[in-house]
Amino acid sequence: MSTTPDRSSDFLQARSPFAARLARQYPDSTNSIPQPPNDDLPTAALNAALRDYRNRHLLQIVRDELNDAPLESVLGRLSSLAEQCLQAALSHHENRLAEKHGPPRNDAGDRQRLTVLAMGKLGGRELNLSSDIDIVFCYPQSGETDGPRRVSNEQFFTRVARGVIASLNDVTEKGFVFRVDTRLRPYGSAGPLVQSFAALEEYYQREGRDWERYALIKARPVAGDAASGERLLETIKPFVYRRYVDYSAIESLAVMQRDIRTAARRVGGLGDIKRGPGGIREAEFFVQSFQLLRGGRLPTLQTPSFFAAAKVIHEQQLADAETVAQIERGYRYLRRLENRIQALHDRQTHRMPTGDEDRDCLIQAMNTKSWSDLTEVLNRHRNAISSAFNGLLAARPDKTRPSPAQDLWFAAKSVSNNENDQPIAKEAKELTDLLRQFAGKIPKLKASDRARERLERFMPELIQAYQRQDVSLETLASALRLTQAVLRRSAYLALLAEHPAALDRMLRLFSRSPWLTGQVTRYPVLLDEFIDPRLSHSPAEALPQAFAAFDAGNDAETRLVALNDAKRGMQLRIAIAELEGHISTDEAQQLLSRLAELSIERVLALSRDAIAARYGELPGLRFGIVAYGSLGAAELGYESDLDLVFLFDGAGDASDGPKNLSGAQYVTRLSQRILHFLTSMTPGGRLYEVDTRLRPNGQSGQLVSSLSAFADYQQSAAWTWELQALSRARFICGHPDIGTEFADIRRQTLCRQRDQARIRSDVLSMRERMTGQLKPADTLKGRLKHGRGGLLDIEFTVQYLLLAGCARHPELAQPHRLDEQLQALIRYRASNTDQLDTLRRAIATLSAERHLAMLTATAEDRISDQAAACMREVGAVWSAIFGQVRSR
Repeated sequence: MSTTPDRSSDFLQARSPFAARLARQYPDSTNSIPQPPNDDLPTAALNAALRDYRNRHLLQIVRDELNDAPLESVLGRLSSLAEQCLQAALSHHENRLAEKHGPPRNDAGDRQRLTVLAMGKLGGRELNLSSDIDIVFCYPQSGETDGPRRVSNEQFFTRVARGVIASLNDVTEKGFVFRVDTRLRPYGSAGPLVQSFAALEEYYQREGRDWERYALIKARPVAGDAASGERLLETIKPFVYRRYVDYSAIESLAVMQRDIRTAARRVGGLGDIKRGPGGIREAEFFVQSFQLLRGGRLPTLQTPSFFAAAKVIHEQQLADAETVAQIERGYRYLRRLENRIQALHDRQTHRMPTGDEDRDCLIQAMNTKSWSDLTEVLNRHRNAISSAFNGLLAARPDKTRPSPAQDLWFAAKSVSNNENDQPIAKEAKELTDLLRQFAGKIPKLKASDRARERLERFMPELIQAYQRQDVSLETLASALRLTQAVLRRSAYLALLAEHPAALDRMLRLFSRSPWLTGQVTRYPVLLDEFIDPRLSHSPAEALPQAFAAFDAGNDAETRLVALNDAKRGMQLRIAIAELEGHISTDEAQQLLSRLAELSIERVLALSRDAIAARYGELPGLRFGIVAYGSLGAAELGYESDLDLVFLFDGAGDASDGPKNLSGAQYVTRLSQRILHFLTSMTPGGRLYEVDTRLRPNGQSGQLVSSLSAFADYQQSAAWTWELQALSRARFICGHPDIGTEFADIRRQTLCRQRDQARIRSDVLSMRERMTGQLKPADTLKGRLKHGRGGLLDIEFTVQYLLLAGCARHPELAQPHRLDEQLQALIRYRASNTDQLDTLRRAIATLSAERHLAMLTATAEDRISDQAAACMREVGAVWSAIFGQVRSR
């Protein structure tokens, strides 16, 4: 291809007779830049100018298209052309009618403007050469014009809309500008041509259908009052994009998928590159299905652009990377081919030409050698798209004969309903008894007809999955409890019935983890995770995107719910990765800790915004949050609470809002709001349980401390057990200066010279006091931590050695994690190296067994032989260091 575009008449004639005709009609268009028409012209003159403008502009675009200009550039320029013509026609007709009737106003007297929403290809800025434009006319508020001949706003804007359509759509001796289609408005052709925002909102809320949600993915204001149009789209966004993965749309998408295939057969198969199998519509359906299903949780999918959405699907790994790449390559090829078919004669057609002359033109336009070469490439792309389209919703053929699982479910229902007394095979009796018990509960659940229909499809799938997975009957019972819990939100049943692999995985994990089973049963939204193809990937990769819905939210309540959902979803991913051996216990603890940190960071931002909205800002305030305990040590578990301390410095005398607070009141309100957001109950539960008793003076102290007060307390009044806790503390979020100064206070406090005998005595006393206060360690998890030679003995031993040795070796004060502290003690020979090595080995074994016990163990589970041996060794080290044999 030449670097200089070929604009010769022979070049055009050989590829686009339509463009060649335009070139003869507008011989001066090669170098001239078309200018938009003046909307002050008389209507007839404007209409003629619009057609000239369109033809001149279109000629330049076709030339560039035939010279292989970038596809997005071509489609974007065509879309801009349509928007310019729409705006010129709209301004013209609004001004003409306003001269006659006065401008339209609402009841408050504010000027009202018409908004034009584009749908389809124009909405996505991906218009093709001879496309019609799908638009919806609407206006913000009702009222009437203020001129001498008053009419209602609806009448005014309806006349404007009709004028716009005529100016663009009517065919004259100069052709047309764009074909206009307004059938995507509420109620279609039977509905009003123009509607108020309130009418649109009410319609979508009460009567909107799934195909309209699908269409609204492409909605974009393109003319008129664009700012109001954006606000309207923001208002109806919850109708289009559901907060959770939208399983209720699966059935509708499946119907749409079948309708697309039916239409493909009706239009003659491969001849139609838009509606035929593997055509443009199937590629678009593939991408938009992900947008509809997941756009509420992934705001980056909320885009009218096919290419932008496909990029997100690839980046977020929502589908196989090669499949997405094939879809995009095929779509680009088909859109290019579509443009060049339409460039032949400016006809809105998507069919491959049948005449020899047109085929020859298309062969040259597509830069191929022959018709067979062209169709070979086309078929390759269409086959790839068709394959992806077929596998999109995991569609399976309809069953013409009942399966054994269906027979088993029918038998269980029949026995439950006393419909017959047929004997049940002995080998299926336990299973049938369980199913019969479940079936007996269904009439009491008051499920809708739709829910019962979904249950009938789901139950055979569940029974088959149970038989495939060879899990225990108790696992199936857990799945039935979940089924009962979600029957009123039966879209989840549709999800699992359509995704056998997700159902298999759910049962497999339920069989391994009572904790996970309880989480999913209590919070069914977690079922979202089972169909996410990224579930098997590293949770560390998913963590940065986990808070997308929170970050895109508006009000505090919505964002808090999104934050809870994100936290639970990520916890589930981490648990599954640990159960399946993809990450170690140490990695799981660090990921859970990082998840908590990111959650707290967002809660802090949310709290500051809430306080500032009411009380203004506090000049000079530096505020930070310090974590103690397992979060401070980055060793958080699945059910760990958070030990937090709030610190501040530099607060001014009073906040600058209309309702001002003193500095002390302000930081206290901010801390209270943080605690409120962290512990508030939402549909997804609460974020975390929080303990603030490790602050100076415990429960009797102030909720938030100044840095100077905190430093004074730590260095002059803190008890030994508080110094032990400080050894695991670290700054996690807030003003970075607070982090720096807290680290200095911690280091200086830990490195002070101390009476080792006093430290030893205090540590022993606190350990014995804890032993007396704790209830018997009657779970495996409890025994591994609190039992003789357990993790708590290791922690106390390490803390004693740190407090005794930091004055000589200040470097010992740097680490926060138990394993890293032991490494430092070994490095600086702060105690017997063999003993410290024993403790290090024990940490890995006991931590892993305790962590998995949280997910898998019951009260009856016993400590493994390996862990028991470790605990005996730890007990021996304790006795050697403290000279005391533990009684427990």
